[in-house]
Amino acid sequence: FYTTNQKRKSITPVNLTQTKYFGIPNEVASQWMKLFTTAEPGQDGKMNHVMSKQDKDRCIVHALLLYMMAHGIAMKIPDLKPIANDLKVPVNDCAQILRLAGCQVSKKGSALSAALTTPLTFPRPKRSVNKK
Repeated sequence: FYTTNQKRKSITPVNLTQTKYFGIPNEVASQWMKLFTTAEPGQDGKMNHVMSKQDKDRCIVHALLLYMMAHGIAMKIPDLKPIANDLKVPVNDCAQILRLAGCQVSKKGSALSAALTTPLTFPRPKRSVNKK
């Protein structure tokens, strides 16, 4: 869903008369549309959907955490490169998103790995200071 729709300016709603939407079952596509897009009226007056930067980041972190869970109860991704390539997102961006989700990211050689450990540790918030 993400790789198909991330570059689109407008995404048409799921057509319930068809069985699949972009190759995904309608039920799954409807849920993804609800979670990872924002409804917006189109130029023709019909409701369309768009993926804002926040929607894209939410979709990416969801996909990365699902990928992590699929690797077993250890909650680790041994190498971020394959999933980053599939999502067409830079590996460093995936690592930063996982850090913000509370994962520990480490580098072994040229490979970046991520693990969800307890207690969760989140990075300190970046503070911007407006100097006049």
